Amino acid sequence: MEKLISDERNHIQLIKTWINNFIINYNICPFAASVFKDDKILYLSENSTDQEKLLTAFWECTNTLIESGNYATAFLILPNATEDFEDFLDFYYKAEWLLEDTGIDKLIQLVAFHPRFQYASSQADDKHNFTNRSPFPMIHLLPVKSVSQAIEAFGDTQSITEANNKLLENMPMEKLKSCIKQP
Repeated sequence: MEKLISDERNHIQLIKTWINNFIINYNICPFAASVFKDDKILYLSENSTDQEKLLTAFWECTNTLIESGNYATAFLILPNATEDFEDFLDFYYKAEWLLEDTGIDKLIQLVAFHPRFQYASSQADDKHNFTNRSPFPMIHLLPVKSVSQAIEAFGDTQSITEANNKLLENMPMEKLKSCIKQP
């Protein structure tokens, strides 16, 4: 059991480092810095490969985010979920369906992150895929209200995508790969 706890701490620390060194340092998400600095991110790591246990962890993460009032956002880290991106998407869609089926999709929206993330309209080696590539498979849970407020305050969010695409296109592929590398 101690190894599992240690692994969980290591997974969470690796994701915190990735958020700080990649997402914040390169301003991939301009909304991340303040919640990271204020420690308003809930991190939950589930080591299982079992779909039922993963969905239970997703539900626990969702409920904690909604009920606690202490967090602005959450990451469900699933280091052993699957290396195959398409298989991960199947799980991700189950999580989305669970939110829709319970009506919680009005409160929480999801974003997929995976070491092999690939936008539907892209090739595997397209650099803009790295906006959603992470050291481990993860689901990012965002309160809809916070997203709406951030968009309203920021204005044209398309400019974020354009800036990210320009930044990533100018970065060497090896640098991008090092940003999501696991130790």
